[in-house]
Amino acid sequence: MRHMNAVCFLRPTNKNFLKLSQELKNPKYNEYHLFFTNVVPHVRLDPLASCDEYELVKQVQEFFADVYAVNHDLFSLNLPSTVRLTEDHHCWSPYEESVFERIIEGLLATCLTLRMLPAIRYTGACELTRQLAHRLESRIHEEQSLFEGIVKSQKGEATPVLLLFDRRNDPVTPLLQQWTYQAMVHELLGMTNNMVDLKKVSKDINRELETIVMSPLQDQFFNDNLYSNFGDLGQNIRKYVEKYQNDTKNTARIESIEEMQRFVDEYPEFRRLSGNVSKHVNVVSELW
Repeated sequence: MRHMNAVCFLRPTNKNFLKLSQELKNPKYNEYHLFFTNVVPHVRLDPLASCDEYELVKQVQEFFADVYAVNHDLFSLNLPSTVRLTEDHHCWSPYEESVFERIIEGLLATCLTLRMLPAIRYTGACELTRQLAHRLESRIHEEQSLFEGIVKSQKGEATPVLLLFDRRNDPVTPLLQQWTYQAMVHELLGMTNNMVDLKKVSKDINRELETIVMSPLQDQFFNDNLYSNFGDLGQNIRKYVEKYQNDTKNTARIESIEEMQRFVDEYPEFRRLSGNVSKHVNVVSELW
């Protein structure tokens, strides 16, 4: 497909650099525009450039987005269990080392994308948080040039604080059952990358609703009811259905060119509302 250009949005990992090198040696596209989610070491770029024999790479940029956004104010690194990190550092396997480095890289990218040079505070009784704090401080020092502009912009403002806590200090919270919408979806149905697989919880689900997106960035109803308790959620979903019914009645009769034009203009919004109502009614019925 040499008539097309390729946009590559990648984490700067060993595996991705290997795949990218293989692609550039045997290119399928006309141009390549490379965007990395974190800082790319210069030693990585030289071998990559040598693989670009056809000089198809037109730009290489760093966009510090090395996390998975859950809400407006919450992100995750999508890591599996990190409990082995609490063991003695000398007993870590290469896997634990890679998980530890992933946490550091995620926090570094977060500091850069939020444009803040934080004061790092950690739980003194926990060796792991101490190691995280010292390693992150070291990475910030290594990328000092990227933080120079941030330091200037922070002058005269209160220094932001990054707190590193040991999850084991609060054993009660993970055992509590939340009765709010988002928490119940996570707890009872399961949500990964803001996606819910309803096939796992119901065999009778409509094919169009087998996999649904539950993101507050794209779904206003979900954003408004993230923290609604189950009782209020039931009332809100009823009002949502009633609004849909009223909108349906308004578009039921089309008798003039003006009404037809208005319907065509509003049709995408109408379809979106229809799909959203069906989605939330099905999710709430499964929670019930």
